[in-house]
Amino acid sequence: MLQVNISKTFIAAGLMIGLFGWVESSFSSASASALQFRATGRKLPGRRVGAGTRAFVSPRLEAPGTRGTAPVPRLPGRRQGAGSRGPSSTECLPANSGPLVALLPTTNLGLTTAAYPQFFWSLPASNASLVEFALYDVDAKQVNRNLIYKTTFSITGEAGIASLNLPTDVNLPPLKSGQDYRWSVSLICNPGDRTQDVTVDGWVQRVTPSSTVNQQLKQADPRDRPAVYAQNGIWFNTIETLVDQRCDRPKDAALVASWNELIKSVELEAIANRPLICVKDEG
Repeated sequence: MLQVNISKTFIAAGLMIGLFGWVESSFSSASASALQFRATGRKLPGRRVGAGTRAFVSPRLEAPGTRGTAPVPRLPGRRQGAGSRGPSSTECLPANSGPLVALLPTTNLGLTTAAYPQFFWSLPASNASLVEFALYDVDAKQVNRNLIYKTTFSITGEAGIASLNLPTDVNLPPLKSGQDYRWSVSLICNPGDRTQDVTVDGWVQRVTPSSTVNQQLKQADPRDRPAVYAQNGIWFNTIETLVDQRCDRPKDAALVASWNELIKSVELEAIANRPLICVKDEG
C-alpha cells in the first residue's frame, strides 16, 4: 500500500458553511456578488446530483472580469454516493445516516492552483472502518482513465467532512495545469465484497491564476484569502483556506455562517451540520 500523510483530514459540516457568510462580511456589498462562482468558459457535458437553482459554477480564470450567464453543462460524476443495498451495505449505513458526498460545485469540477491539492468529502455515520481514495488521469474524450494514485485508510465511523492531501513522497507526479483528473472516494462496507462499496466521484483541474488574482491574494489579509479564491472560482483553495481558519477558530460565528452559506450555494444542505473530525491513514 502506498504511504500517505493526511495532513489535514477533516470532517466538518460546519466548515464550508462559513465561507460565503464570512466572505460577505469581509467584502463590500459591491464585491459580494462577485463571490459567486462563475462559468469556466468550457462547455462540457455532465450531470450533478440534486435539482434546483444552480448557485455555484466555476469562473474563467484567465479573464476574471468576464462574467458568463449561460448555464454550464456539467462533467459526468456523482457527488452523492449510492451503492448496492444488499444486507452488507444496509448494515454498513444505518437508516437515516445520510449520504456520502464529494464536496464539489454542482458542475462536479473543482479548480485548484496546487500541484498536490487537498480533497474534501462528507462521510455519513456508518459501521465501515475503511475508506479508499483514488485519482485517475483521463483521456481527452473523458472516456478512458488510468489509475495514478490509490490509498486506503481507517475511519472512526463518525459522520463529518474529511479531507486528504495528495502526497508528495510516493513518486506521484504533480497535477498538470489544464488537465482534468477524476477522483473518487469509496466507503468500504465489506472488504470481502467490494460490490457493497458506496462511492462518489468528481473532477479536479489545476489552473494558473491570472496576475490579477495573484495581486489580490498578495494584498489580501490572510482572513480574506478564502474570499479572494471564492470570487475567482478556485474551489479547492477556497475550501482549504476556509477549513484552516475554521480549525484555528472553531467557534468563530462569522466563519460558521460563511461555511453554511457556501454549503447552501452548492445544494449540499443535508451535510451542513456534520462535525469536524479526523481520519487517519491506514498505511
